[in-house]
Amino acid sequence: MTRQLPSFTALFVLSVALFAPREGSCQHSVDVQRHLTKGEYLEALIEYDKMPRRKVDFEASFAAAKSAWALSIPDRAIEEFERSLRLPQLDPFRRAQVLLSRGILEYQEGRSEMASVYAQKVTEMDEVPPSLRARAWHLWGEALMRLALHGAAEDKYLKALSEAAEEDQGEFHFALGKCQLLMGRHEGAKTHFEAVSPKADRYGEALRYLAEIALETRNFDAARAALVKGQEEFSNFFLDAWVDYALLQVAIAKKDVAGVEQISLRANDRFPPSDPWLTLLNAAAEAFRWEYPRDELRKIAKVGVQK
Repeated sequence: MTRQLPSFTALFVLSVALFAPREGSCQHSVDVQRHLTKGEYLEALIEYDKMPRRKVDFEASFAAAKSAWALSIPDRAIEEFERSLRLPQLDPFRRAQVLLSRGILEYQEGRSEMASVYAQKVTEMDEVPPSLRARAWHLWGEALMRLALHGAAEDKYLKALSEAAEEDQGEFHFALGKCQLLMGRHEGAKTHFEAVSPKADRYGEALRYLAEIALETRNFDAARAALVKGQEEFSNFFLDAWVDYALLQVAIAKKDVAGVEQISLRANDRFPPSDPWLTLLNAAAEAFRWEYPRDELRKIAKVGVQK
């Protein structure tokens, strides 16, 4: 059974076009690549294993490595990546591809230090496209983030953005935004989350972070706008009780008594009592209610609920 690769893995590896077979390549090599392209990973490995080792070329070995990776056989993938690096037809671009792929595999397997080593090797190569080197900078940043080295990670993300292809910029802005948010740099994080295109895969998540930043910095109008937009357009990222808790905080800040009651009723209807965000929401709503005379609260809340 195959596994779903992480989004950045798909960005770095599976989105890289396979090398076109060269004249003289054996049919087995072509078939291995064809199976990989179709997502037939086991078939690709079976076809690859039929090849005499002396006839294995780069295209076949690299395809076999990625097939083994997709099948959750990391040791086999590493074996084939290492074989690819020893083959004679390895130009700088191909070497960079293999090193980057190996680095991503190491990251995926939880070996962040090794992932950094392979990413660094790619960044030190001159004869590779800037967009490929940018992906290595990004991988290096991801590995450093996992090691809680946020300042160093920020540096790598900035380098990634400086050389990024257009299709990668949203992913890199998003990563840098998360990094700066963890460093307490709200304005910088906000700038990078805002730079994520609405067409990018990460936009829904970026919008949620923008709502969080707006709430933290007490920009309640911006927080409400981001939360409402998220609920309407990117509901997958705005389904949990935190969203209602955040909306309640906005209503409290605006002294919107009716809004507090509406949000509280809706949240208690949707989420189980054990939800920690619901617990915080109810505590905040109850504390807010004590600020108003009971008669005024009932009157305003009743009008709001009817609306």
